[in-house]
Amino acid sequence: MKRMLLTMKNLKLITILLLSTTQMYASNIDNELITRMYAYSYGYAFLILILFIIIYILYIISQNKLIDTLKTDDDKFKTHTFWTWTQLIPLWSFVAQVVALVQMTDQYEVFIKENNIKPSEISEYKPIWGWFSIGASVLSSLLPSLFIIAIGLWIVYWVNISSTTKSIQHYLDTSSIENENKNFKREEK
Repeated sequence: MKRMLLTMKNLKLITILLLSTTQMYASNIDNELITRMYAYSYGYAFLILILFIIIYILYIISQNKLIDTLKTDDDKFKTHTFWTWTQLIPLWSFVAQVVALVQMTDQYEVFIKENNIKPSEISEYKPIWGWFSIGASVLSSLLPSLFIIAIGLWIVYWVNISSTTKSIQHYLDTSSIENENKNFKREEK
């Protein structure tokens, strides 16, 4: 299987494709080269799509880790994984993202209240980045030039989710160790 590298042959294909858009060079085009160029572009687009799906699955796994970390006594506030995994469905994802964001925010607030955690003790979950990310993705579907901004906001929100998850896990680990030490000291007395 030949690897597609940026070689002189591919540069020739790109040049011919670019020149084919002008009528001046339209009569000198090699149809076979243009056909191969279009075939290569579909292969690249497919690889980019697969890469994006893999990255988005990793993002959903991060969301699910936060949801699992935010265990509450009341299951009414637990975000169902249906809302996270259906974010992979085109168009429906806009609905699923909003519902998941609202439910995760509610679950976070209930978790903080149940465990009497002060915001300064953990890295705070900031749903505003999620709202910015969703808004930018909707706007980028209307204005494609905003796509880079939408990706940037999505990455910032993903980092916020990951840091909040790690911070809460660390807090729970250290608080459980402190509780064990207190119980051990009581038993010694």
